[in-house]
Parts: sequence; C-alpha cells; structure tokens
Amino acid sequence: MAYKDLGYKILKKIFRNKISQKLYYLIHPDLGIWLAKNTSSTSREYTSKKDYSKRDGLRDFALKKIQEGFDYVILGHRHKPEIVKKENSYYINLGDWIDDFTYGCFKNSEFKLYRYYDINTKKIINSEILC
Repeated sequence: MAYKDLGYKILKKIFRNKISQKLYYLIHPDLGIWLAKNTSSTSREYTSKKDYSKRDGLRDFALKKIQEGFDYVILGHRHKPEIVKKENSYYINLGDWIDDFTYGCFKNSEFKLYRYYDINTKKIINSEILC
C-alpha cells in the first residue's frame, strides 16, 4: 500500500464493514455491479494521477521480508508489474489483469512475468516475458 493513501484506508474500512456488506447484499445485482464498476473506474482514474510519494510501501514491505529470509515475496495491488532482485531473493509485483493483463509463472526454479493480452493490438499473446 502507498504511504499516503488515506482514501484506500477509509474505503477498506467501509467495504469490510459487516453492515455495509449486508446493505450491498440487499440491492439488485444489476445495480450492485454498476455501482462497483463505476466506483472502481473512478478510483482507478483518480489514483493513476495521484502522487503517493517516491516511497513504495509494498516494495518496502517486500524488502523487509527478504531481510527476514524469504526467497520470494509476491504481491499485487500496485498495478505495476516488476521483478526486483535483492541479493539472491526477489520481490515480484504481479501488476494487474485489467490494464496490463499480467500474471506470474514459477517454473524450473525461475519466476517470470507474462502479459496475457496486448490492449493495443487487441490480441491474446500469453508469451511475452516482461522481466
């Protein structure tokens, strides 16, 4: 999580609140999907333009776990696919499946990031290695 992301912290409290969840359950699915989709789009548009600071909370968390002895720390949520090597360990951010269409694969003792779909050409590619 970003250090300056107060909005996310507030939304997290609302979405995980049992009363909010029960109220959401009561509305019609079509309205619920519309609400979730529009909220998500608005949030993504807002957060893509926001400067959270140069520090990356997820990366800092991952590097701390690496210092504790973990070989791989695999995270998501930042929508920025990357692999960072630190000594003999790795921090991997999977990116997302909405804009980057990325996923990870661990095979033969190696972790790689792949892009499933190219939004520019509108083609399924599932073989392009990103890192």
